[in-house]
Amino acid sequence: MAETNQTEIDADPQSWIKLLREARFKALLVPLGFLVVITGAYFLFRFTYKPAKSEIPQQNVDNLPGSAATLGQPGETLTVGANANFKGALQVAGDVNVAGKFNAANPVSLAGIDVAGNSKLSTAQLSSNLTVGGTSTLQGDVTAQKLLSVGGNLNVTGDGSFGGSLSGGQLNVRGASISGPLTVSGHYISSGATPGLSTGTAVGSGGSGSISGDDTSGTLLFNVGGGAPAGTFGTISFRQTYSSTPHVTLTPTSQASAGIQYYVSKNTGSFSVIVITPPIPGNAYSFDYFISQ
Repeated sequence: MAETNQTEIDADPQSWIKLLREARFKALLVPLGFLVVITGAYFLFRFTYKPAKSEIPQQNVDNLPGSAATLGQPGETLTVGANANFKGALQVAGDVNVAGKFNAANPVSLAGIDVAGNSKLSTAQLSSNLTVGGTSTLQGDVTAQKLLSVGGNLNVTGDGSFGGSLSGGQLNVRGASISGPLTVSGHYISSGATPGLSTGTAVGSGGSGSISGDDTSGTLLFNVGGGAPAGTFGTISFRQTYSSTPHVTLTPTSQASAGIQYYVSKNTGSFSVIVITPPIPGNAYSFDYFISQ
C-alpha cells in the first residue's frame, strides 16, 4: 500500500508544486518573524526611553536666601513653568536664546548688536556712530540735525534742499540755480574747451589772430598785417551755445588796443570784434573778454 501511495505522489506533478510552495512559505516565515521582532523592539525603545535630565531639586529653590546665591551647577537646567517677574537687575553671563518675541517696555541698552536678518524699527535714536557696510535705501525723509559726514561719493538723483551752509572740498555741479546772492571768497576760475576763432579783413594781408580761454572768459590777440582796413578783427564761436544772447565785456590790454575804436556784435553762438578805424599795420591788438548770460 505504501508503495502504491509513493507511486501516486511521484506521478502527480501538482503534488510536487504544492510541496514546493509550502517549503518556500516556511522559509519566508523565519526572516519575517525576525523583522517583526526588531521593529517591535525599536518602537518600544523609542516611546519608553527618556534621557536623563539633571534638574535642580525644588527644595534647593525654596531654600534660596534673600541675598546673592548660587543655584545649581553648570549643565543643570532650571525650568520655570509660570510667568517670571524679576523686580531687580538680571545679569546673564552666557548666551540668551529667545524662542518667541522679545518685548521691552523701556529702552534697551546694548553694547553691540549683530542682526543677520531683516529688522523693522518704528523709531531709532543713535547717540553714537552708525556704520553701514552695504547699500542703504531710505524711502522717506532724512533729517540730520547736526553734521553729516560722507567719506565717499554722494549721489543724489532728485532735488536737494539745504537750509544752512553747504561746505565741501570740491563740489561738482552740472547745473545750478541760485535765487540769492552768490559770494565767492576765493578766485573765480572758469574752465572748458577753447572756442573757435576766425580772423576777418581788419587783420590785413599776412595778419593773424589767436585765442586762449573758454566760453566764459579768455584773451584775444590780433597781429595786423599790411593794408588793413576797418572791419572785423575776428569772430569767436562758442563751444556751447547760450540759450539767449549773452552779455560780452571786452577790455583792451595794450595801448594800441585802447587807442582804437571798436565795438562788439553778438548772438547766442558767437561774437565778433569790429574796429571802426583802420588798424596800424605791424601793431598787436589784445583784449580780455568775459561773457555771462
